[in-house]
Amino acid sequence: MTELIFSRSRSERRPIAKKAGWRRFLLSLLDERIGWSGVLLTVGAVGLGFLLVFSLVRVRSEAVHYAKEMSVLSERVRSLEMETEDLSVQWQVMRSPERLEKLAPSLNLAAPKPEQVVVIGETR
Repeated sequence: MTELIFSRSRSERRPIAKKAGWRRFLLSLLDERIGWSGVLLTVGAVGLGFLLVFSLVRVRSEAVHYAKEMSVLSERVRSLEMETEDLSVQWQVMRSPERLEKLAPSLNLAAPKPEQVVVIGETR
């Protein structure tokens, strides 16, 4: 149902929509009903809404970016922990007395003589 909007002047009681084009109709509607302060308030609210939506999208995209980066870094940490464990095992194998005893003759190393052994911290 369309409602005809009349001008405020009492001398003219004709509908504004019939009198002028749409552009004039909207301008007169702004002047009479809403006012320019209402227009500025509406434009400001719409602008604030766009800013809020843009900020929300930006924050979400940053969150996704950092989540992916955290996933990559946590995978890297797991990989480095496994490598550290492997190197620790390898270090223990390299230091084992059995391995060193097998390797000593090929390096021309001999067991020390009893007089060459010095015990530290022994009390007599």
